[in-house]
Amino acid sequence: MIGGEDRVFAAHALHSLNNVFFLGSIPKHAVPTYMSALQVCLNPQKLNEITDGNYPRKVDEYLALGKPVVATKTATMELFREHVYLCSGAAEYLAAIDLALQDLSEESNRQRINFAQSHSWKNNVDRFFDCLNKTMTKN
Repeated sequence: MIGGEDRVFAAHALHSLNNVFFLGSIPKHAVPTYMSALQVCLNPQKLNEITDGNYPRKVDEYLALGKPVVATKTATMELFREHVYLCSGAAEYLAAIDLALQDLSEESNRQRINFAQSHSWKNNVDRFFDCLNKTMTKN
């Protein structure tokens, strides 16, 4: 696990597992180096009113590196359904991770990267201004 932890998470049972490592925060410039060693990226979330509609920018970052992603199924994650393995529980996560480990081809990586590029900040801003311009020209 990469990133800071709050007190609640620091006391989580995951810390007792021998195959889970908590690396803490790392410099932003080092993130791609760490992520290049990952075979599959995970985006687990506890489902609630906030996470159901939360946009997971981290998933775009994972996909931009061509990595297979396994994530919790939420309303917002449905936007990613063709490029991410969506799960509703632990058993589905285990099965999806197995599938993701078999989905490491160059073609799959390229498709993930292309999809992520469609979500760039520039593309998002361009779409926003297109919608704004269309709205303003209607009035």
